[in-house]
Amino acid sequence: LELDAQYHVQRAVADGHPQIRATEGNGKVVVSASRFEGLLNPAGWIERVMADGGITGNRQTATGTDHFSAARAEFAMLPQRNLIKDMTATGGVTAETQQGGDSHHLKTDALRITFSGSAQPGQSADKQHIESAETLAPATIESLTSTDTTTLHAKKIVAQLGPNGHLDKLLGHGNVEVSRQVPKTAPQVISAAELAATFGAHGQWETLDESGDVRFQQADRQATAARASIVRATDIITLDGSPVVS
Repeated sequence: LELDAQYHVQRAVADGHPQIRATEGNGKVVVSASRFEGLLNPAGWIERVMADGGITGNRQTATGTDHFSAARAEFAMLPQRNLIKDMTATGGVTAETQQGGDSHHLKTDALRITFSGSAQPGQSADKQHIESAETLAPATIESLTSTDTTTLHAKKIVAQLGPNGHLDKLLGHGNVEVSRQVPKTAPQVISAAELAATFGAHGQWETLDESGDVRFQQADRQATAARASIVRATDIITLDGSPVVS
């Protein structure tokens, strides 16, 4: 511990692979790293937390598991609340979510996650939820379900989550490529400048809307257009804006 001139703790450091364990709602969370460092306000609340070296985080609930890893992470805290405002992770960032037979895997070199604030001061951290997540470097997301495998790659990916923590919308910006593999069929590959995907309550995407130099290919079938929409339930692709099919 490091004290200021008034003997208030202003810096705390934990070395030797420390662990943080917490109960979050109906789940358990374990976070570990080679080193944790916390900066405290003279009033006693935490201003910032830094974690370095082999960071891993695991969350276990009745509905599934989450796993996170990175080389470094920095947490900015809400003033006077000891609640997380946002987290920026860098260095080989991976995140995995599994619910039932479905899973999602994210890989990138930098990621920022923004958290909601509690409704009232004094409420516990389990009242928080992730509001959004954005990659700060090119990223790949692979989603596996019992019916298909979908892989998304883009220069930047932004995820928007609802109050229940479920993924509502996913945006891809720059050199977007979506590859979808359904058993016993040729893979579908579609590229564009921009992507907007919506998701259902069970975590599977429902619609994909792409725009800007859209190119679609499946086996020997090709198509180009200014915009394209895919509906998962019907597996129908709608092309708009000077479509060309060959």
